[in-house]
Amino acid sequence: MRQASTIVSCLLIGFCLGLGSEERWAGLFAPYHGARKLCEQSVEATAGNEPAGFTWTAFASTDAPEKVSAFYAKNTSAAKVEKSQHGLTQLRGPKYQVLSVMVAAREGYPTCGVKPAATDRTVIIVSY
Repeated sequence: MRQASTIVSCLLIGFCLGLGSEERWAGLFAPYHGARKLCEQSVEATAGNEPAGFTWTAFASTDAPEKVSAFYAKNTSAAKVEKSQHGLTQLRGPKYQVLSVMVAAREGYPTCGVKPAATDRTVIIVSY
């Protein structure tokens, strides 16, 4: 009985499954439902005498880029939406957070040597 009670509590709260409302990519962007992580990389650099660098993570989705872009435009109030004419939508956060939605079939996005599957239509790059 106690085990069932713990499982129910866990499901109601969402923490056991990692579904807590606090989970955000780069601390700002809601994870896109069904997207899977391709890879992650950190880049270290210096600006003058100060350490500078960033981390980026690539995700893939079988959904169309327009659908993914619409999700982020609607669900990220703390970021500015920027669009270009190359199948790219970018959202910039108040700090260094950037989320880019790109057409998976196109070239020009970081891959860490891991490419999306043939069924993936969208690549999401989150950097911070």
